[in-house]
Amino acid sequence: MTILRPMIDSIQTQRVVESWLKDLSENSKTSYLEALAEFCIVNDTNPAEMLNKIYQEEEERLPAWNRSINTWFEDYDEYCKEKERSKSTRDIRRTIVNAFIGFHGMPQYSQRGRRRKVEGLKEPKIRVNLTKEDICQMLEVCRTFKMKAVILAQASSGLAGSDLLNLKILHFKEGIKEVYDDNGDLRRICQLSLERKKTHVKFTTFFNEEAVRAIERYLEFEREDIKSDDALFSRYKSGGDHMTPMAIQQSYRDINKFLNWEPDEDGFYRATSHMLRKFFNTQLINAGMAEEIREHMMGHKFKDRVRDAYYLADPDDLRKTYMRYIDYLNVKSSPINYSVDEIRELQQLVAGMKKELKELKGEIRGAYFFLIENI
Repeated sequence: MTILRPMIDSIQTQRVVESWLKDLSENSKTSYLEALAEFCIVNDTNPAEMLNKIYQEEEERLPAWNRSINTWFEDYDEYCKEKERSKSTRDIRRTIVNAFIGFHGMPQYSQRGRRRKVEGLKEPKIRVNLTKEDICQMLEVCRTFKMKAVILAQASSGLAGSDLLNLKILHFKEGIKEVYDDNGDLRRICQLSLERKKTHVKFTTFFNEEAVRAIERYLEFEREDIKSDDALFSRYKSGGDHMTPMAIQQSYRDINKFLNWEPDEDGFYRATSHMLRKFFNTQLINAGMAEEIREHMMGHKFKDRVRDAYYLADPDDLRKTYMRYIDYLNVKSSPINYSVDEIRELQQLVAGMKKELKELKGEIRGAYFFLIENI
């Protein structure tokens, strides 16, 4: 990023770049600028010059093998090989640059010799998924109720860090529902209907019982003067704005440090916000949840636009489906659940035992005084 900074500062004020980045989220702008800046550095050019060159060569009807755009992308491929980039990283950054070119109506790069196998790019490293045991270890080293609540909330909902931090107290309190599962057991969950910050997709997801209990414990012991419009995971005990993304990242780094979990060779840590989101997705895939429902709960757009247009998610149906899979998302061993009728029966039994105990104490007291009087 430090190497790219001068180029980013230089190109981000160009009109062709400003118009391309307009209305994008800050995170998207950052990744797009980094990809475009690196491409320009490798090819000793800038975005405006690139577009002018492509337009000029298109007007001159130069053959493909003489066009600069092909040379640029081929040189960038070699650069990625030297840097030991993975194919997926290379492809993503090439796609961003190609999108910039296409945005301005210029012919985009199309790889020649499609059947030729690309050699020299690093194979992508598959990150090891978090297990329930891993998450239990994370919870054990947490120093605050807040971080425990964050972990369980992400694990049970699949929420991205930015979406989790945007939650208000009102979202949580209004989302609390007591519902019966398929076994007739009463479960207390939180239903959230949100719009994902990154994709602007509207979706519904849920916190399970573990997350609800953890959040309530955090609110009880680590928050003061709670207001409905305050952030659920606030920066300060007194509420107000949410904690920063950097703060939550640092909290996860601390957890990795306490557990002696070193980053892998690509610099990725084991315990991260992203990996908890991945835990949610993986658990539901392995449990056999329908793809459309799972993708909706993740806030993803469907790749198939027809399916995206015709799939209408009903929150009540989603809740029923979530309840069928909720135990796959419970991190700790589930406590014994009792039905309402069983709970009432137990309460009546306890009340009866208390009454009998009171009567027995009365009899013992009476016997005691009887003995005192007759000795």
